[in-house]
Amino acid sequence: MEPSNLFKEHKPPLALDAALAEASRCLYCYDAPCTRACPTHIDVPAFIKKIASGNLRGSAKTILTANVLGASCARVCPTEVLCEGACVMHDVQSKPIKIGQLQRYATDWAMAHGMRPFEPGPRRAGRVAIIGAGPSGLACAAELLRLGYEPQIFDAAEKPGGLNTSGVAEYKMTAEFAQREVGWLVEAGVKVKSGVRVGVDVQLAELERQFDAVFIGVGLGKVGRLGIEGEELDGVTEAIAFIEELKLHRGEARVGLLLQRAAAPGLEDVGRVARLHVGGQLGLERLVLEDRDLDLDVGMSRHVLVGRVLPDRLQRIVVGDVPPVDRDGLVRARLRCTGAVAARVVVAASARGDHQRCCRE
Repeated sequence: MEPSNLFKEHKPPLALDAALAEASRCLYCYDAPCTRACPTHIDVPAFIKKIASGNLRGSAKTILTANVLGASCARVCPTEVLCEGACVMHDVQSKPIKIGQLQRYATDWAMAHGMRPFEPGPRRAGRVAIIGAGPSGLACAAELLRLGYEPQIFDAAEKPGGLNTSGVAEYKMTAEFAQREVGWLVEAGVKVKSGVRVGVDVQLAELERQFDAVFIGVGLGKVGRLGIEGEELDGVTEAIAFIEELKLHRGEARVGLLLQRAAAPGLEDVGRVARLHVGGQLGLERLVLEDRDLDLDVGMSRHVLVGRVLPDRLQRIVVGDVPPVDRDGLVRARLRCTGAVAARVVVAASARGDHQRCCRE
């Protein structure tokens, strides 16, 4: 039997009273810095004002018109450094408006009440092939349908949704919700062919002949390598694949050691997953994290977190101001050791760039 999902949501849904109270705190700024800070430029004061007045359909429409994936963005977007980070409430020494949770409140209502995320526009000539059913491919298809074109998505994975389905840690968004959002878009007219590998099952040249345009949204590139001895050993897994295994095949997931080379967007997911859940459920023997530039629930930077698994929890010990050690020595030794005993090593390295820092103890 698969272990149950023990994650608590990082940003749980608001109840009605809490949503109304939070929406009433908003100053509804005319030249709203929160809207300027939003990458999709959602009219934040407008959708919050509509929540306060009880117009949840209008609120959701405002969000989804600007961002058809507003429901998932409400869960995973780093609002604390975007819209909420720009909130004027900071200027009066007050907490910012919970914009992300209010956005979730409105979009969850829309999904629960059968509201369509968008309406297709008048049909016009033009067919577009979209490679990849991740967020960019799905958003592209929705926008093309709004304009009246006919898009068709091709995706190699059996379950569409891209990183929303397989690469976002569950304390932010579950695979089940990601699939519900995809289904919501499919009901509105988005067409997805899953399990189709472009270049294997269908050739790019064939798509170019059959369609008027091709949009390539293949998503995240390969995860960066550590560049150390032992990386190629059996059982060494990169972090994105590990999160996918946890989300889609949790009963098979095992890990012996977690190495985080450098702080980068998204890497905190792996550390949080390991500390909150996999220690007890997946046989984690030892956790080594270099916590730089990220708040990983330890409230410190330039510190190393070392953990050992107890029967029901992961014991945590914080060691501060660790002196520099040989860049590769420790990690090489660990990889050799864990490889010899056929344990599992999960490497959390950035998917872009070549960071010069390595985990230390």
